[in-house]
Amino acid sequence: MLTKHRRIRLFGLVAALVAALMTGKARAADVILVNETGIVLAQLYVSPCAGRHWGPNQLTGTLVESSRSFTVSGLEPGCYDLRAVFPPWNECTVNGAAIHRRYVWKLTWSTITEGVFADCPRTAHIVSGGWRRWIPYDGW
Repeated sequence: MLTKHRRIRLFGLVAALVAALMTGKARAADVILVNETGIVLAQLYVSPCAGRHWGPNQLTGTLVESSRSFTVSGLEPGCYDLRAVFPPWNECTVNGAAIHRRYVWKLTWSTITEGVFADCPRTAHIVSGGWRRWIPYDGW
């Protein structure tokens, strides 16, 4: 039998869970950018697939040092295009990333090199945060 204190605590947990489910927070998706490039990253853009505009820089006011990560939280699950810009204006763009829960985008030195030669979309390195799944590139 539960004590009065434990029943109150259990009720509070259940109420918090119900509130999260009703506000849609439990369904939100995250993109985690992992910077292993050896340089500081200052620009990251996230846009719904085939959007006309990239929208604001997600890293405004934040510099992601090498060996650090940054999380874009609260995205509606779905299809997104991602763009990271490296100094001096090289970029890597991923088109059509299916983001449903938690995704990790690992940027390495080779990602920068691929961005210089405009080959980045083929080797985007996006994997699921849970079970590992590679997003295929349809342009080959």
